[in-house]
Amino acid sequence: MQAAWRLATSSLSARRSRTALLVGAVMLSAALISAVACAIASANGAIRVQLEGQIGSAELRIRPSNAGGSFPASVLEEASGWDETDFALARAREAISVRVSFETLEPELDELGSATGDWVRGTRVLTTDAMANGVDLGREFGVRPPVLIAGRLPEKPGEILVDAQLAERLSIAYVEARESAGRFNHAGTETEFLELAAPEIPDRASDDAEAAGINELVGLRPGARVSVLRLFRSPVSFEQLENRFGISREALTNVMKVFRSAVTLEVVGISRPPPLGGAPQVFMSLETMWTVTGRPGVVDEVEIHLRDGELDPEAVAERRRAGLAEGLNLQTTEKVTSGLEQNLASSNIAFVLASVLATLSAAFIIMTGLTTGIAEQQRGLAVIRCIGGTKTQLAQSQLLTGLFVGGAGAILGVPLGVGFAAIMVEVYREHLPTGLRVPGEMLVLAGVGSVLAGVIGAVYPAWRVSRMSPLRALSNRAEPGRAHQLGLVTGAALLGLAIQAAAVGLPRDGDTLFWGYTTVGLPAMFIGYFLLSVPVTVLVVW
Repeated sequence: MQAAWRLATSSLSARRSRTALLVGAVMLSAALISAVACAIASANGAIRVQLEGQIGSAELRIRPSNAGGSFPASVLEEASGWDETDFALARAREAISVRVSFETLEPELDELGSATGDWVRGTRVLTTDAMANGVDLGREFGVRPPVLIAGRLPEKPGEILVDAQLAERLSIAYVEARESAGRFNHAGTETEFLELAAPEIPDRASDDAEAAGINELVGLRPGARVSVLRLFRSPVSFEQLENRFGISREALTNVMKVFRSAVTLEVVGISRPPPLGGAPQVFMSLETMWTVTGRPGVVDEVEIHLRDGELDPEAVAERRRAGLAEGLNLQTTEKVTSGLEQNLASSNIAFVLASVLATLSAAFIIMTGLTTGIAEQQRGLAVIRCIGGTKTQLAQSQLLTGLFVGGAGAILGVPLGVGFAAIMVEVYREHLPTGLRVPGEMLVLAGVGSVLAGVIGAVYPAWRVSRMSPLRALSNRAEPGRAHQLGLVTGAALLGLAIQAAAVGLPRDGDTLFWGYTTVGLPAMFIGYFLLSVPVTVLVVW
């Protein structure tokens, strides 16, 4: 082994630039795998935080059997009276429209409707859609405490808490950025105006920069009063109603105004939006929610917190499920979140695919580099054989070279990938509040994969150098390709593509298809296309 090690180190040091390039290729593949692993772990952490904020810590939940349904709030009293219940909370959700009016500086117009260049005090009305949450103000925020940016939590009917995404959309800065400049930033980032006091709007302004600077500070703050209206979702368009039934848009709008009156509410606080975005959120009391929707005594969900002890949530659910009214479903939180956990586990698909592709790519690069090195050192290797070197020693030297390249790439690439992931997590801190998460087992797999890539890439060069004839190696520096060798390579390439097609077309269930493709089909396709480059190159030369 000492002789093989000396041969390997001599070969690496004699061609330092090539060694550096090979190590760099493996380093980048290890960095890619490590960065993907850290990104997946950090994103999953943010998803779990958002899930905990939405689901809470309740053990049981009562929901309607049909999606989007509702049920009487009296179910809350029934669930609260169970012996196993510590306390229960009811929630109602509804899509709403939020409108607010601001004093701003608007362009002054002359009698012909042309801008004079001056700015005068005017009014700007901003509107956006949001998801309203009717909750028990006394206990809701103790179970799911929001992170306040400004103001306080609502304490009584008529007060609402909005998230920063809604405050952003109801600001002049957002309107100018989206409608005028066309810029698109992350949700909730254009809320710098919250850190400053509301501007005093002058009667006039003669400078465009002055008007723009004042308007940029206009936005939704605690203390503002907004008009809230339940959204009307028509199954058909206004044009269809007018063409089919002769109902004009104006008439339908007037009818809607009669049945849907706006409710004026006071914004008392602004909270941080969910880490992964979604619709803007508004929180209000159940009584206020019923006033807005016009559906008193209706809720969408009742969550049940069991008493401390050895209570089994599933056993309680089985015992109490029969007593519920028809159309209601009692589930444990574990069942509610089981689908999400499966989805989070399936996110490892990206890690598996990146690992397979990066490892194979690095292995092919190493194999190409070492094979080229053998061709360059053909006479020297023949001399070593002539003076007593064995086939085993030459093969071992190639394997040790691949092992060194793979190991060095792993040592350099894994920290590089983690560092890159840390930078990206810091850039997207608003969406990844849990920060960087480093999955140790995945990083170990990244390092092992890099070392494995070096060894796999050295297998063919080791086999080739072990079959080298000393006399032929001394007399020939290059050999023309033979027809049967070209046929073997082409056949192997087509076989790899056929295996990939079979891995995709034959399985009938999803699990077999996925694991068969990632472990057999994808590598076979990769190898097949790599080998197919040989006959393609020959055809191009011809």
